[in-house]
Amino acid sequence: MAINSFKFAGLYSPTTNFADFSDATTGTYTESGINYKYKTYNSSGTITFTVSGYADLLIVAGGGGGSNGGGGAGGYYERSVFIPAATYSVTVGGGGASNVAGGNASNGSKSAINPFTAEGGGGAGSPGLDGGSGGGGNSLNAGGVSLFGQGNVGTTGASGASGGGGGTSTAGGAASTNVGGAGGSGTSSAITGSAVYRGGGGGGGAVTTGGAAGVGGGRVGSSGSSTPGAGGTNLGGGGGGQYAAANAQPGGSGVVIVRVRTN
Repeated sequence: MAINSFKFAGLYSPTTNFADFSDATTGTYTESGINYKYKTYNSSGTITFTVSGYADLLIVAGGGGGSNGGGGAGGYYERSVFIPAATYSVTVGGGGASNVAGGNASNGSKSAINPFTAEGGGGAGSPGLDGGSGGGGNSLNAGGVSLFGQGNVGTTGASGASGGGGGTSTAGGAASTNVGGAGGSGTSSAITGSAVYRGGGGGGGAVTTGGAAGVGGGRVGSSGSSTPGAGGTNLGGGGGGQYAAANAQPGGSGVVIVRVRTN
């Protein structure tokens, strides 16, 4: 079911009217005298809200795949929203496939609790693809742009090097001759009680020095024939690029987290 009944939201207060769900909780914690419970989805499923009210959502899409350049991070959506009591589908997006032939890699898949959606990260390519964060451009090609303000741009490649994928907090780093662009940084959230970075971009591959991994699940780009890493599982990170592309890596899967107050 889509969340499509907002006409009574104005009668509720985010500080006094809290949603509740009946699904088994992943964890609970107390912060500044406020008690929370939360549910983490590492794969798709459903959630049943038994009480209408406000809930906190963190939705991270799958990261884009690497090619010569680094993949862009999955889109990042975090806010408090009003949710009517009902059962809703939860979608956790997978990471995009790499392109080991040096062409355009695949975008990551969307994550959502309808209609709240995070866009999949852009795959690296010629140029880098648009997505939640843009994919890095293969050598001398432009990077992709961010869609819906859910991330940042990937960067343009240089001679002998490719651009880094955009992260959810910062753009991919600039490439220079034979040095790949770093993946953009992810975003920190303490929605589960402990701060975790998610949504880092993948580093671009290069002849001499691969780009650094973006903090938050992004993966380092590689130099020469070494193998970069895939995007971080359930962190929405972009896959690492390799200049020859043969060992370019896929993006990482996303995550959905729902938190409600219990007092």
